[in-house]
Amino acid sequence: MTKRQKALGFSLIELLIAIAILGVLASVAYPQYELFLKQARRADAMTELSNLIMEMEQYRAPRNSYLGAAVGGGDTGAINESLLMTIDDDVSSFYTITIKSATRSTFELEAKPIGTQASDDCGTITVSNSGYFTYSAGTATQCVE
Repeated sequence: MTKRQKALGFSLIELLIAIAILGVLASVAYPQYELFLKQARRADAMTELSNLIMEMEQYRAPRNSYLGAAVGGGDTGAINESLLMTIDDDVSSFYTITIKSATRSTFELEAKPIGTQASDDCGTITVSNSGYFTYSAGTATQCVE
């Protein structure tokens, strides 16, 4: 007499339950992962702006003015990378960094989110020559984590 052998492996129901559980976990985890990425990219942009503040100070030292630091010798617009530092590719993929305004004694730099970063809760980041960051949406408490 032969005994009926027990089947090895998983049944279809067990596999479907496991897939359903993974789906629920992924649907909860993915939004948090996206939020983490946006926060990390924002921090990178703020670091880049801080570095640009130092570069603008070095630009001002021999000229006694912040004027002319933009492309084409302008006072606003894209950063003149031949005079100032080159914007990191990781940052420029998600933010457009420009000189918002410049005078002889003050300036403001701006990082506008683009692409997938455009939906960031803090919006455009602005920093002045004093190093004070402001955000077009959200507060400093929400945006600096």
